[in-house]
Amino acid sequence: MKAKLLASACAATLFTVTPAFAQDAAPAAVAADTEASADNQDDAANSQDIVVTATRRAERIQDVPISITAFRQEELTEKGIVGYEGIARETPGVVLNRPTQNFNNFTSRGIATNGYNANLQSSVAVYIDELPVSTIGNTTVVDPNLFDVERVEFLRGPQGTLFGSGSLSGALRILTRSPDLNNFDVSALADLGFTGSDSFRQRYNLMLNMPVVNDKLGIRAVGFYRNEEGYLDNVGTGVHNSNTLIDWGGRVIVEADRPALHPPARLL
Repeated sequence: MKAKLLASACAATLFTVTPAFAQDAAPAAVAADTEASADNQDDAANSQDIVVTATRRAERIQDVPISITAFRQEELTEKGIVGYEGIARETPGVVLNRPTQNFNNFTSRGIATNGYNANLQSSVAVYIDELPVSTIGNTTVVDPNLFDVERVEFLRGPQGTLFGSGSLSGALRILTRSPDLNNFDVSALADLGFTGSDSFRQRYNLMLNMPVVNDKLGIRAVGFYRNEEGYLDNVGTGVHNSNTLIDWGGRVIVEADRPALHPPARLL
């Protein structure tokens, strides 16, 4: 049994075998080689499968009877997705209205609520692991940084059975990576770029995984810093690059492997 504590600060191949008309050992060898090659191809294909837990159990994404888009960390990094706006941009049928950092109004399949003043529930529930972070009025408690995550899943369509009444049109799940209880690991990512001629983007991420007690206790910490100069000018106020963003924070996950409790003794 494992316990987790989370703290957050801010190719198919076609094989053709030519039949042999002579009775010898060659066909058996060819068949064995073909079978082994097919097994290797199947293993290679299976390694590319995305396994999701949208239905509260691990299944291949093509086997899940839900309209779902999933991103692994490699895809997030390749596409430059670091937050809600990138997820909405890369997910079919989803639009994000985001006037402020903690106001994230997702529209999925054309269904959304705009009830900030009326205290209405959002139509898309947002979860970090098993913790809901979307509240009334389309606000989100935290603005997570998508570095060192296991997977991001966007489920389109009503998800009220598993994710509550606030998931009328969908649910967004951000699943973080658990600590490795046996191996020390560290990784870093820096993303620098320009938008236009004078808008400099800086993104820095760092992950540290440390086993405290081998196979018993481990800690995984992630920190990030974003300093992105804006690229839009506010003609009303005259502010140049008015959508500048400065964001920093982190998360710490502590995981312990607790021995299973022995069943109580029974007197017969």
